[in-house]
Amino acid sequence: MKRLTAKTITICAFFLAFVGVIGTAHAGNYIGELKWELTVEGNEKGENTEDIKATLTTGVTHMGDKYYLVQGYIEPSPDDIDGIIVMDGSAILIDNKIIMNLQMTQQHTNQYRDAYSWHFEIDISSWNGTWWSLGGWFGTLSKDSGYDDYHYGTIKMINK
Repeated sequence: MKRLTAKTITICAFFLAFVGVIGTAHAGNYIGELKWELTVEGNEKGENTEDIKATLTTGVTHMGDKYYLVQGYIEPSPDDIDGIIVMDGSAILIDNKIIMNLQMTQQHTNQYRDAYSWHFEIDISSWNGTWWSLGGWFGTLSKDSGYDDYHYGTIKMINK
């Protein structure tokens, strides 16, 4: 009986300590949804791809000071058979510039899967900037893969 009581007290003490730690957590302030136009200007093959545009929709949460959390997505165009691109990451405000890094995954409607890292630099006076991404792909049926995809371009806010 003493062992059961000691275990019960230990479990209760752990639970109360855990609840106490969670209760002191600081939640961020959700800023809202921001939409950006991405223009792809080129890739690793040196191809000019300026006619490729996409809309990046982001939800931004201010965590305090100069730190932000960012979640987002890029929907495929109506004539595109590929799946949605889901992104998440963080941003920091430094010297009137937003430096944002987002990780992305995409499940194509065929066998291929993509994963990328995106880097953005946005001037807050114009809300325009540049981006680049580096990533790879994997074929679930063919078992082939590559980590040689590089793209770059411009970004501009389309809703303020």
